[in-house]
Amino acid sequence: MNPECLTNAVLYMKMLKGRVKNFWKQEARIATNMKQAGGKAGKLDIFKPLIAQLRSVGGGNSSNLLCNGKTGSGADTLANLTAELTLCETTINTTCNADYPVVNQTHMDMCKMDVEAFENMTEPAIGAPGADACVIWESPDLADAAAKLSPCDISAENTEHTAAKKACTKAFAACRKIEDSVSSAMSACSPSNTPAAVKAAIAQGTSNKAAADAVTAKVEALTGVAATTAAARMKRQGATTTAAATTTAAATTTAATTAATTAATTAAATGAATAAATAAATAVATALRTAAATALRTAIDGISHGRG
Repeated sequence: MNPECLTNAVLYMKMLKGRVKNFWKQEARIATNMKQAGGKAGKLDIFKPLIAQLRSVGGGNSSNLLCNGKTGSGADTLANLTAELTLCETTINTTCNADYPVVNQTHMDMCKMDVEAFENMTEPAIGAPGADACVIWESPDLADAAAKLSPCDISAENTEHTAAKKACTKAFAACRKIEDSVSSAMSACSPSNTPAAVKAAIAQGTSNKAAADAVTAKVEALTGVAATTAAARMKRQGATTTAAATTTAAATTTAATTAATTAATTAAATGAATAAATAAATAVATALRTAAATALRTAIDGISHGRG
């Protein structure tokens, strides 16, 4: 292998592993960054509904937002979030679209063609035996193809696009973080969270609990003692069937008591607590007596069979 052949072979192989390989990596990275930035720029409208919701909760006047009709920290929060989200539209459009670096696509496409041509011409030389390889390594056509790669160093463009993409995603992430604060701000200024509304809810809950406790007391007075006595007697006998019957009776009592409590609570909320609670207690008591009697009969039968 003559010196010229060897020199060219080494030079062109370095170009393949360096400039050519880097070109394809950088070209792919630039394309990916452009796609991601374009995607972020296309999501500007996601903040418009949030801005509208903040304006609605604040009373409808963007220049004088209120929190439950009042000024203060809550109203300031609504105003700040509205301003920040409005600014987000401008910031994202600027960083991800308007100021995003533009690729000279004509130059990029030309370089892709030249790089591919250089690769295609060197491939046979790499696989050819000594003398045949030298014919290719020393050919003027390959030298021309290599010369065309000089303008195809896109490392500067790659650096520029990488920085621009980072700025774009950073701006978008910051706006997403602002978005996370919107729900809590609107909830704090919701009419259901005014002091009067909270006090009314507490009062209603207290009233409902009192009505439920009254019904529970009536149910226990009618059925609780008998069921407990029978359960204790069966437990002392130590039979497995007795324990099962006790469990059944207790479960029935619990379920019925819960149902009665729920009925009373609902009745209290509708303004008919006394009458409905009494009716619910009577109905549940009847069901409990029947269930308890059945459970006790089952237990006694089990004990009898066990003794026999």
